[in-house]
Order: sequence, then C-alpha cells, then structure tokens
Amino acid sequence: MNTMQQDDWAALTVRKNSPSRVVIPRPRREERVEKKTNVAVVKSKGAKPAEKKANEKTGKEQLAESIKPRSNIAKPRKWIPVIEIKPRQKRKRGVTLVELLVGLGIITIISTIAVPFFQSYAINANLKSAAREIESDFFDLSQRALTENATYAIVFAPDQNNYTIQQGGSSIQVKTPTTFGEDIRILSAPFGGGTTIAFQTRGTATAGSVNLANSRGSTAIITVNIAGRTNVQFNML
Repeated sequence: MNTMQQDDWAALTVRKNSPSRVVIPRPRREERVEKKTNVAVVKSKGAKPAEKKANEKTGKEQLAESIKPRSNIAKPRKWIPVIEIKPRQKRKRGVTLVELLVGLGIITIISTIAVPFFQSYAINANLKSAAREIESDFFDLSQRALTENATYAIVFAPDQNNYTIQQGGSSIQVKTPTTFGEDIRILSAPFGGGTTIAFQTRGTATAGSVNLANSRGSTAIITVNIAGRTNVQFNML
C-alpha cells in the first residue's frame, strides 16, 4: 500500500469514528501527476489497442492491393483491323446527243416567247422616256419664265416630227422624240387653235395636249392646263 492509499484509509477511519465533519486533505500536485501517469501506463498495456494496430494497414500496402490485378475484371480485347468498304461510285459520263438536242429545243422555245416580250417592253419604255422628256421641258420653261420674267414658247411640227424651244420669238433649241426611239411620232399638238404653247411671266401657259405614238400602237398624251401643270397618260399595247 503506497502513501496515497494510506492517507485515504486514515481519512475514512477518522470520518467513521468522529461525529463531526472531517475535511479530507487533497493530494499534492506531485501525487496527482503520478496518478495520471500510472493510469496512462495501464491503458497502454491493454490488448485491444494492440489488436487495432495489428489490423491497421499502411498506405503503401493499400496501394499495392489496389494495383494488383483482379480475376473478375475482363481483359482488354485484342485489336482487330477494320476494313472500310466504300459504296461504289458511278462513273461521270458526258451528255448524249439526244439530251443535247432536247436542251437546245427548250432554249429555242423559251427564246421565241421571251424575245418578243422584251422587245415590246423596250419599245414602250422608249415611248415613256420621250413623253417624260416633253413633260420636263414644259415644267422647266414654266419655271424659267416665272423666275427670269421672260416669255418662252414651244412650237410643235407634227409633219417634221420635232418641236422648237423659243425665247422672245427667237429659237433656242430643236428637239425630236426620235432621240429615244426611231418609231416614235408626234401625232398632234393642239394648243388654242394652233401648235404653239406659250409660257407667261406669271407662270400661266396655253392649255392643250401633245399626242405621241410608237410602232406597236401604244400612245402617250401629255396634257397642260392654264396654270402650267402637266399630266401624262399612257396606253400601252
């Protein structure tokens, strides 16, 4: 029995024999440290921690076991050469004589239908351009007479198929609708009982109209009112 156990036994005997309260002295610091070290030593000598240590495996052993080949894992198959078989391509061949004749026939039919249409379109477009040119001359001379405070006039000659621009009785320029198409003709130009349209300094003009036609029979009528405003009407065939 060590010193600590003797002191505890003495304290218990005194407590039983004496009715009064007895203060049990606490063990010293050195004794408490000695007691803790003894308990730690007793615990380290047990069998269970030793068994756990024996069962534990190191990281290297676990890695070695994971690297070991397993029998249940399927082995990789051997490489087998694969031969790709492409579909047989057709040989490119030229155009036969029959196909060439059929293509030429289709082109001929289309051209016989399309060419006259484009020709008629071009002829009518020329008539429109000639009528717009005369309308532009009417508007231009009306503005010049107003701004310059001078009189202007256009004298039409249907028999000669042209018209002359005059200022104060002197001719300035002679124009013809054949500039836009050789088949365009001036049919008539009635302006107040004659064929002359005059533009006054106040912006007024001689009321009347000019009739144009082409080889297809299409017509264009340029009308001018007393205020100098113009209008064009087309009848295309």
